[in-house]
Amino acid sequence: MEFYVLILFSLICLHVLYKQKKDIMCPSIALTLGYIITFICGLFNYHKWNSNISLTVIVAVFIGLLSFYAGDFLVQKMFKRHATNIRFRRERVVFQLRKMYIKPLNWTIFVAIIISLISTYLIIQDVIRIASINYRQWGNLIYNYRHNRSVSSIAAIPRMGNLFTTGLAFSYIFVFINNLFSMGKLNIKVFFKNFVFLIPAILYSVQIIFLGGRIGVALCLIEIVVVIGILKYFYNGSNLTINIKRVLIVVLALSCFGSFFFRVQEFVGRDQQSDGAIDYITTYLGASMELFSLYVNDASIDRNDVETLTGIVDNAQRYLDILHTIPIESNLEFRQSSSGIELGNVYSGFRNYYNDMGFVGIILFSFILSFVFNSIYYSIRGFAFLNIRRIVLILFYSSYFYCIVFHFFTDYFFINISVNMILKLMFIAISCYAIYKGKIRI
Repeated sequence: MEFYVLILFSLICLHVLYKQKKDIMCPSIALTLGYIITFICGLFNYHKWNSNISLTVIVAVFIGLLSFYAGDFLVQKMFKRHATNIRFRRERVVFQLRKMYIKPLNWTIFVAIIISLISTYLIIQDVIRIASINYRQWGNLIYNYRHNRSVSSIAAIPRMGNLFTTGLAFSYIFVFINNLFSMGKLNIKVFFKNFVFLIPAILYSVQIIFLGGRIGVALCLIEIVVVIGILKYFYNGSNLTINIKRVLIVVLALSCFGSFFFRVQEFVGRDQQSDGAIDYITTYLGASMELFSLYVNDASIDRNDVETLTGIVDNAQRYLDILHTIPIESNLEFRQSSSGIELGNVYSGFRNYYNDMGFVGIILFSFILSFVFNSIYYSIRGFAFLNIRRIVLILFYSSYFYCIVFHFFTDYFFINISVNMILKLMFIAISCYAIYKGKIRI
């Protein structure tokens, strides 16, 4: 019954939002779609888990989503004056971008590939070093690395190499997609001619897999979709809409992605008991509400640890030698359902906010998250031309859009506000400047 209420509420919200915006790239619509997926997957396992979703969780989700929509509404009001000029701006953008085929100098992509290859090699070697500490024979390389991260961490040079690869990968993804769009229609010859620009992104994905990450690979795919949506609007003045064809593509993509992760679950560090690929992926995608409810009903848990702004607190403790009295927790506890099934440790972003400040935290952080992403979203839609600074903003937005899509897992935005986020933005800007200088309007 609880999941039916959540699904009905989210579908009503989606209908109202989509009727107004008609754009999947809108943060409010992306967030709602993500929660609809987790609600449906949770309903699929309702009896198997013997679920009993707490009223507190239902209220938290309602308040969180409505607070996010309130942030969207406020930003719309702020940008209302700009909206009257969108049609004129769009015509200017179409006029300018149709002729923009970005052709970076050959040496830049060569250097980018070399840097990415060296960084990948250094990361693999460091992963092997860490995994070799107290090596467990029953686990593979990635399993041992993940278990030994508390003992030793990746060295500074490989970490910097990963950040540089990230900036290069995201920058060249934009080049690749832009050049396909500049031809007006998909051209196989142009696709293979520009495929070299995807090599840094492929190497970035390899690095993320060896570093024990799963979200990072999905992040790369989501960035591609977001950049496609933005350039589709720039070139054609149209949005990415919901239709039967795209729904089928998403279902097929999720099925392939889920089947792939099911086959390599031990390697990527997501090994769990399941009755097959469907059960595996629905448990992975649908457990957050059940876990959130188990957390709320657990009176024994210590709720003094900060879970939302862990990046800021950690940097303050590490670099400024302050806030040492504030405990932080970035790795949440694993739980089982009441029927004894291992569910994992993803509770949705609302759990992080609720843990730190209760319902006030859910309202506050959901509103701020919405305000940040919707402000960037509406700013991008009002661009009359592109320059390096604006491309950096587009790449920053698209590279963190997964925080909205996967908010039903946990909060990925506030916990990542840190020196590392600043460095990532810096490396993206450096990569863009090296690639685009002299190629587009500055």
